[in-house]
Amino acid sequence: MSGVRRLFCDYCRDTTEFELSDGFYHCGQCGSQSQDLICTAADDDDVVEDQNRASLYSHIIQRRVSKTDPNRSEPGRSVEPDDGPRDFGSGVRLDPVTVGDGIRMRYVKGLQVILQKQLEVLVEKFGVSPIVCGVANGIWLRYVAVSGVLKEDWISSQIAAHEINEKSKKNHAQFIRRALRRTIPLYSTISISFLSCLIAREPILPTDITDWALNSQFPYLSIFLELENNLSASCPLSSRALFRPVVLLSSWQLETASSEIAERIALQLPPVNFYDLSKRFLREVGLPEGKILPEASRVFEWLLPAEMWVSGNQYAIPTRVSVMAVLIISLRILCDVNGQGVWEMSLEKDLKKENNENGNDEMELNDNMESGFCATDLLRILEASFEKIKVKRDYTNGLDSYIKYCKDVVFPGIAATNDEQAFIDRFWKFYDNNEDNNDNNKGETTNSDHTNINGKRPSDEIDSENKQLKSSKNSSCDSSKTKAIEKMRLEMEENGFTYLTPITKRKNKGYVTYKRVQINRELAYVAHADYYIILRAFARLARVDVRVMHSSVLELERKLAWIEEKISNCLSNGSKDRLVENREMEVDSD
Repeated sequence: MSGVRRLFCDYCRDTTEFELSDGFYHCGQCGSQSQDLICTAADDDDVVEDQNRASLYSHIIQRRVSKTDPNRSEPGRSVEPDDGPRDFGSGVRLDPVTVGDGIRMRYVKGLQVILQKQLEVLVEKFGVSPIVCGVANGIWLRYVAVSGVLKEDWISSQIAAHEINEKSKKNHAQFIRRALRRTIPLYSTISISFLSCLIAREPILPTDITDWALNSQFPYLSIFLELENNLSASCPLSSRALFRPVVLLSSWQLETASSEIAERIALQLPPVNFYDLSKRFLREVGLPEGKILPEASRVFEWLLPAEMWVSGNQYAIPTRVSVMAVLIISLRILCDVNGQGVWEMSLEKDLKKENNENGNDEMELNDNMESGFCATDLLRILEASFEKIKVKRDYTNGLDSYIKYCKDVVFPGIAATNDEQAFIDRFWKFYDNNEDNNDNNKGETTNSDHTNINGKRPSDEIDSENKQLKSSKNSSCDSSKTKAIEKMRLEMEENGFTYLTPITKRKNKGYVTYKRVQINRELAYVAHADYYIILRAFARLARVDVRVMHSSVLELERKLAWIEEKISNCLSNGSKDRLVENREMEVDSD
């Protein structure tokens, strides 16, 4: 029988390679012994040879293994005396402490290599400052020291705490692996990478790291393939079993995990880099930085909200949302967006213009941005950028890219057999033939619908189209404006908002705040179209719901109102005290 066989492991729940040792097959990942197959070949010493007859196997001849024979011992295994009866197929018992030490060293070294590769990608590929390497080194060492994984009695204490008995000793490798993953999770590497960028004041968001990991631009999902030959520690588990992540954290969970690591190692974190992040967000939506950043910086210094620090609360608002909320408040103050109906008034002008005047509109918009920035320019830019802000994945371009992504990232290192590869090739040929037929059918239908026998379009269709164009040009602007407003109303209702008509007569020119209103015995968000256009653009950029962005804006507005009220009270009390002092001085002089 061959020394290596592929069998189904009851503990790994997968088909893996089993190695032959002492007549029994052991799993190459967890070290458990197969109960379905044993080697029954006879040894040469057990065969009795005779000249007059054929060789026969004798069950009388028995061989004893010396307990002091060094050739019979293997690393991580102990040969015990046969003092009593044992179950059939029990084989050689494994030493859990020795095997656990090998798993522990391989796991810790592997995570350190993963973190090192992630930092290299951040510096070389994404232009992050090399300072993050030194910062991550200190965080990693403190995190491993606080976890206590490298203590001498850690493995024995874990085994004693969970009371592993004789029956479960054969699965001790999997138990130690789960204990290591609980103590130092796999996602701690990307959390430390994000913490390093945060401390180094780099404008890197959690969404950036998750996107890079999903697009296989950041070493995390399939990095275990590179660790198989880089780590030399003796370990019964493969790199796939140790370092293959089950899930990828979301951006919200990544901030929470990073805060928990910082709290665990007693690391005091700074707030996010508001200036660089604001500059990045304004550049992505196409707004001028020179006019908005100074106003936003003043609001930030005035507020200094606690939401600018990453929080371990899983229900806390992300830091990027708070940064954008400050930008929204600054834009409303700077451009005086307070429900005057700027968007509704701009509809009449935009609907009268023809499509061939788009270039002139852009030139006029750029001139307005240089000369002065008003609410109309702001809403036009944000409406145009809202359609452009979309999350694109590399594997969504087609079936070929998606299958390649699944092969390289989702299921890496799994090779198909010859029969499976033959089936795959047959299906690919079938798919390619159907694609060619569909393309030909589409071309035939389009040609038959829009051309005649001579390959030209009929004159009747051209005349009908000209009539439709003339009728559309002659249509009133009021109907188009009504349709645009109705479309905006439906969109707001889908996102949980209620459309408010513009304010015709303003009692004062102050800042308009929005509150939740009870409509049909239910609390609903209300907003004007001007404010909603700003809100939805930044919400899509932050990849959160519009209501989450609105809640963050309302929270900061309440804090600003509280600060202004306290300052006004202090100023009024101070003026009264001065009047009293002046009167007392006048009385004394008299």
